[in-house]
Amino acid sequence: MSGSFTQEERETKLGGLGGKKTRQRSGAVAAVIAGPTAPAPPMPPLPEPAAPQSHEPRGDEPPGGQTEAPAKAVAAPAPPALPLPDLPSLEVEPELPGDVDLPQQINVYILPEAARRARTLCKEQGLEHADVAMQAIDAALREDVLGLLVQARRTDRQPAGSAFPARRRARPKARRGVRRVVWPCQFTDGQIAVLEELIIETGAAGGYSELISVAIEAHLLD
Repeated sequence: MSGSFTQEERETKLGGLGGKKTRQRSGAVAAVIAGPTAPAPPMPPLPEPAAPQSHEPRGDEPPGGQTEAPAKAVAAPAPPALPLPDLPSLEVEPELPGDVDLPQQINVYILPEAARRARTLCKEQGLEHADVAMQAIDAALREDVLGLLVQARRTDRQPAGSAFPARRRARPKARRGVRRVVWPCQFTDGQIAVLEELIIETGAAGGYSELISVAIEAHLLD
């Protein structure tokens, strides 16, 4: 009969129902032991996706989103140059060689004591070396002794009371223990021309140094 079940079918159905009830009772017991479950916090709403922006070409833009290269700027023409007013020149005109006297150096040898006094004179009066030399020569010319000073430099000294005249030499004789130092002087061409005339007049065979040194030593030491 269709309404009757065999013993095996009844056990199968009863076993299924019993298993289901057992699982329900186990879940209820676990829920009681664990206690009430806190509800999960609500999820924040997701941001809405941004609507795609449609690119509409402007009136001066070609369709399709393509842009043309900007046109190069055309430089404006430069304004015409305005004439500058006449200004006074600030440039210093170079001096011509004929307007100045370029000096030349002449080395003169004088005694150390005369050189020391000459340096003091230059410092006190603001003189140059050549100024001291010319002052000494002018003083000897005023006293008319410049020629005698040159001759005395080239004449040997004789002992006092000697019956023999002193020997005159063409050039001054180097004396033992006498050491002269250099006294550089700067003379112009016109001044050198005067010195050359005096060398001829006095017979100063030693040239510029002899002529000037006898005058300086006589002027500062005597």
